[in-house]
Amino acid sequence: AGGKLYWRERGTGSSAGRILRANLDGSDPEVLVAGLASEGRTLALDLEAGLMYWGEPGEGVYRAALDGSGSELLVANQFGGAQDMVIDTLQDRLYLAASDRIIRCELTPVSCSALSNERASALEIEGTTLYFLKRSNGSLWAADLDGQNAVQVSFGLPHMQDFRLDTANGHVYLAEPFLLRADLDGSNQVSLVAGIGTDLHDVAVDGAGERLYFSDFTERTVTTAGIGDLLFTSLFLDPDTSSDFAEIRGIALDPDQGRLFFAQGLLAPNGGIWRIDLATPSRTQIVTGLNVAHDVAYDPIGDKIYWTTGLDDPTVKIQRSNPDGTGVEDVLTDLPNLVRGIEIATVRRKVYWTDMANGQIHRADLDGSAPEMVVSGLDRPHDVAIDSTAGRMYWVEGIQGNDVPGASIRSSTLDGAGVVDVVTGLSRLTRDLTFVYHRRLPFFADGFESGDTSAWSGTLP
Repeated sequence: AGGKLYWRERGTGSSAGRILRANLDGSDPEVLVAGLASEGRTLALDLEAGLMYWGEPGEGVYRAALDGSGSELLVANQFGGAQDMVIDTLQDRLYLAASDRIIRCELTPVSCSALSNERASALEIEGTTLYFLKRSNGSLWAADLDGQNAVQVSFGLPHMQDFRLDTANGHVYLAEPFLLRADLDGSNQVSLVAGIGTDLHDVAVDGAGERLYFSDFTERTVTTAGIGDLLFTSLFLDPDTSSDFAEIRGIALDPDQGRLFFAQGLLAPNGGIWRIDLATPSRTQIVTGLNVAHDVAYDPIGDKIYWTTGLDDPTVKIQRSNPDGTGVEDVLTDLPNLVRGIEIATVRRKVYWTDMANGQIHRADLDGSAPEMVVSGLDRPHDVAIDSTAGRMYWVEGIQGNDVPGASIRSSTLDGAGVVDVVTGLSRLTRDLTFVYHRRLPFFADGFESGDTSAWSGTLP
């Protein structure tokens, strides 16, 4: 909108909700409004008037300038929790999907009335027609702007959450657990995005093959997509419901051999390291008996995989093996609790890892000798990535807690000098946030307990 992307974050605390905006490439994010109810979800923009609107449960509808200034309570609460809202700029009206009805508000002067008793989850206005999505069965309906003459336009899907119209091309886009496109009458359904999951944990990239790979902690899947497209495909053809594949965590890619490795974060003796052969894709557990495997890294020069494992001292360690799981050996043992991210600096022949408990990043030779701390004073750093070409490392910190500005991606030289912020003001996460390097773009997986998950990219300094 106006060359900017606006969004509302629900957060993880009672007053952790925020409204933010950024450039369309994700750069320069800024917080416009903070301290909102975490259960709130509505946001609507009127670009011509330079205004934005949002609903606060138990309070009503607020209005402010697009930069967040001049916030005012526009409509005191006279309805249940709002599911969606849309602005009719031509008629100077606001339409609201409340918990038990659809409401229309005249904005000059302000007055509101109920149009119908429909329980809608999403609204859209096209010309003189109001479209709404029924919460009961996910069916799409159309009515006059006064709520009269409602007719069903499209099928119903039980988990439908939102929709957008493309009337010029005769399409409707609907968000279920996948992104669906159909004709306006519901025919010719095409699934555009499937299986991206609910709790993204880690991301890997195949630069030559132009593909991204995501692990999903809750859905127990690994998903792939072409960089720049929307065609996501689950490498596990169906989400695994077996406990054998629960808690998929860190992933590492060997694109030359077409292999992907992932860490399984179950308690001993069920934790382990798995390998997916991408051409099949078949999966094989290659290392067993681990006590919560956290992250995994691959060294293409030495043809070894490394991983962090352990929940409490003295089980916390870094280990390595051959890609088939043979030759398991300890690299570093008796490490502090909360050792998480791991990465290989292939040129310098070093292994780097994060120490969340002490706020540090360490490194050692690949055999575990000459360990040293390279960065300290960090806010619970979680994952680490290496740009060997530029001689820099990147990490994510601040993933827990409620203080501002939230999580961030930071960078330094491989020796820990010249620490700079890359991305700040990211939402606090209940699981993990990681990124990998490709074309000097960081990709990072944003996983929320609420299920709102995203994959983002930005520009490196």
